[in-house]
Amino acid sequence: MTEKQVLDDISNKLDIIINILRLVYYETLLKTKELADTDLVTREIVSHAKGKTYGEVVSAVAQATNVSEMTVKRRIAELRFQGLIVGQRIGKEVIVTISPALEGL
Repeated sequence: MTEKQVLDDISNKLDIIINILRLVYYETLLKTKELADTDLVTREIVSHAKGKTYGEVVSAVAQATNVSEMTVKRRIAELRFQGLIVGQRIGKEVIVTISPALEGL
């Protein structure tokens, strides 16, 4: 197998695992998402966390919600701890995305 085939195989298996977990924890994930949707700051973070840098998300959400950047940073930290938001370091930047488990809910 080539390296690309191995990586594709791993990716497919991870997708299967995510889908199984989504089925098992569907009700919990749905409640968590509904709770997140009721809060303006959280809702804005989720809407902006689509491959943007951490700094871009913080700035955009602070402007959109008229709250301090520190408040947004704390909320992002809470969401990361809860597993709703995922950060991936690329070079010096952290790219913020929605957890794959919540996509499509």
